[in-house]
Amino acid sequence: MVRNARLEKRGAAYILVIIILAIVGALGTAIFSVSMMNYRMKQIELYSKTAFYLAEAGLEEAYGLIAKEIDHAAAFGQLEREKEGGGHHQFKTSYTTYLNEKLVSSLSSYSCTILDPTLSNERPSLKVLEVEPFVNGNDKFSITIQSVYKYRNVSHMPKAIFEISVPNASLYPLEPTDIEDILHMRYLSE
Repeated sequence: MVRNARLEKRGAAYILVIIILAIVGALGTAIFSVSMMNYRMKQIELYSKTAFYLAEAGLEEAYGLIAKEIDHAAAFGQLEREKEGGGHHQFKTSYTTYLNEKLVSSLSSYSCTILDPTLSNERPSLKVLEVEPFVNGNDKFSITIQSVYKYRNVSHMPKAIFEISVPNASLYPLEPTDIEDILHMRYLSE
């Protein structure tokens, strides 16, 4: 009988040890799982920020390309004005015609730079969403552009409206500060 009581105590101790090990194992698994989930969330946040900044860089490249096209349009307008012997009206007509004909095709065929080859060989892609060209004496050209960048299955697709005005013919050649007065970029919420 004494022997049976000892065996029962020993059996109860084994059961208690097994229960404690199961609880510790479950807690360890839960802590590991939470840690892994936190790690994945931090990774996704990093991927999201990377996609965000590289997509925004695509819109900045679009700004630079539009600024270059504005400069070309102003040069064309000035050349036509001098050739025709006209005034500001001749400059404006040539300038607006040039941008109406060239800007959208320039943006559509443009290939953005690979921004950080250590991260990815992907480039932001630009999509022209909406165009309101210079028409009937309108002094504003408006174009909505979306930049798309995907980094490790996380995409960011910011949009911006670029508004272009007609400069005064006497401003040619255009300075960078003149471009800032002619070209305005406004981000749209996603």
